Amino acid sequence: MQAARFDTVALVMAPPTLPKQTGTRPESLRSGLVDDTGLLEALFPDPRSRPTERWLRKMRQRRLIPCVKIGHRFVRYNVREVEAALAKQFTREAKYL
Repeated sequence: MQAARFDTVALVMAPPTLPKQTGTRPESLRSGLVDDTGLLEALFPDPRSRPTERWLRKMRQRRLIPCVKIGHRFVRYNVREVEAALAKQFTREAKYL
C-alpha cells in the first residue's frame, strides 16, 4: 500500500495593510479627475460643512471653478486646480492702515 502524496501547499495570506494617510483627504481624491460628489468630498471632508451639489453646479455655471466637460453631461474636476481657483477667488488680503 502506498501512502497518499499531497503536492498542494496551502497559502495563508495576511490581509493587505493600507498606508497611513496624512491629512484629512485621501491621496486618490486629490489627484486625477473626480465627479461632483467626489469633488465635494475631497474639498470638504466633514459632511456637516459640505455644500450641496447645487452650489457646485452654480459655481461651475459662473465659471468660478475649472472643469473638464466631455459631451453634454459628463463633467469632471481636477481637485488641485479647483482648490487653487477657490483659494484665488475667495482669499482676500488684509488691509493695513
